[in-house]
Amino acid sequence: MADISNFLEAWNKPEEAKLLKTAFDAAGDIVQGLTQKPSDNELLSIYAYFKQGNEDTPKQPGLFDIKGKYKYSAWEKIKDISAEKAQAEYIKLADSLLAQYK
Repeated sequence: MADISNFLEAWNKPEEAKLLKTAFDAAGDIVQGLTQKPSDNELLSIYAYFKQGNEDTPKQPGLFDIKGKYKYSAWEKIKDISAEKAQAEYIKLADSLLAQYK
């Protein structure tokens, strides 16, 4: 993939929103293609930024859904950032994970 850092500033410029979304989608492919599993905290960050970047509010987890509670809590910490900012953060995170786990 091309240097994804070129897209990190795009969320500030409306005319480049489509480029940001393209980079966001490509970052998702990078994350899916990692050969090693990221740490639990990294996975929670991936989840939170992905959900917020897609403007997808996760459902409140059930009483016994411990994994769901961790995921919801990770998203809840960043729920107030814009989708564009979440996409940019997701791209940065995918880029660092690619360097670490490729």
